[in-house]
Amino acid sequence: MNLKDRALHRLLIRAALSGAHLFAWVFIFQYFYIQSRSVSGAFVSVLLTYALTHVIVILLTPVTATRLRHGYRRSLIASIFALAASLVVLGAAFSGVLGDVALGIALFAILSGVYRALYWIPYEVAKETSAMRYREWIEVAVALIPLVAGLYITNGGHSLVYLLYIASALSLASIVPLLSMKDTYEGFTWSYRGTFHELFEARHRALLWSSVLSGLEAAALFILWPITVFTLLDWSYPLLGVVMSLTLLFTLIAKKLFGDAVLSVPVKVQPLVAASGWVMRLGVGGFVGAVLVDTYFHTASRTAARGIDIHSYEQTGDNHTFVDEYTALKEMGMALGRIVLCLAASVLLSVFALPHALAFSFAFAALAAGFSVYYATRTRAAF
Repeated sequence: MNLKDRALHRLLIRAALSGAHLFAWVFIFQYFYIQSRSVSGAFVSVLLTYALTHVIVILLTPVTATRLRHGYRRSLIASIFALAASLVVLGAAFSGVLGDVALGIALFAILSGVYRALYWIPYEVAKETSAMRYREWIEVAVALIPLVAGLYITNGGHSLVYLLYIASALSLASIVPLLSMKDTYEGFTWSYRGTFHELFEARHRALLWSSVLSGLEAAALFILWPITVFTLLDWSYPLLGVVMSLTLLFTLIAKKLFGDAVLSVPVKVQPLVAASGWVMRLGVGGFVGAVLVDTYFHTASRTAARGIDIHSYEQTGDNHTFVDEYTALKEMGMALGRIVLCLAASVLLSVFALPHALAFSFAFAALAAGFSVYYATRTRAAF
């Protein structure tokens, strides 16, 4: 596979997810609100649905990692089909084709988990293109997609359904560059049960804690926070798209201006920086605050280096690259962390008033972010 193939594949995937991934979960939240007429109840429902996705990830990751010994190209293509199918199913559910919207949402969650579990790019393939950097205009174009998507939804009718279908088509188009890939085979020595045993082995404790805490933070970042911003913006899809796009654009600029300063932050201070972004979120009350705090957070806490892709609203171990068996442990640990956050936040939302429950959840995410960075630095030091 040459540079052009992999770059084009990732560009199409990022474009599809940037335009539809977050909005899909917001659609689901709004559906649950219409059904229950309770914002807290809608939050709980969407969190439990998101948790279902990552239950699938945990259960399937040992299986999909083992399949890499037979080659990864078919698994990678199958993952794209699962992603495309998840978006089509959700769109069909909202359009009334399935007849039961709840069934469509459940299938979307399951297929999203299948996609995440199957999507492996071996290290040897990624290493060949590690020197590749997107041109700045491409990064800017991808950053503008949420804005375009948010404005498109305002057309009414079935526009949100068509947005999901368009994203599905883009993801399917990303298969074309993969067809010229040469298959690569990766060993995976653990059995299915053995993988779970290794996950909780004492010698992997630092890796497990780092991954679980990182996943916990990511669930708050990709589900709780965006939906909270959506409600603060009077349930406006265009304004949510503007916030997302401005955050991405300002983060690109901030990294250019302050990248060297961020890299020079002492290791002991990095956990505090990661946690501070969540503390600041407790004081956000509208459009400007959301953009500024998110820009600070993604720049200062170096989210990209921690496996968080803010364009596609995804988090992955080793940046979408399968390095070895420990990558599978990281994926499973992060999925476990996302489930923990979903369950904890659901309990808080069921016990406390909405503002207090969200504040406690963000404080929980702040602790997770700080300790995640702390354990990650300890793990790197050990090696």
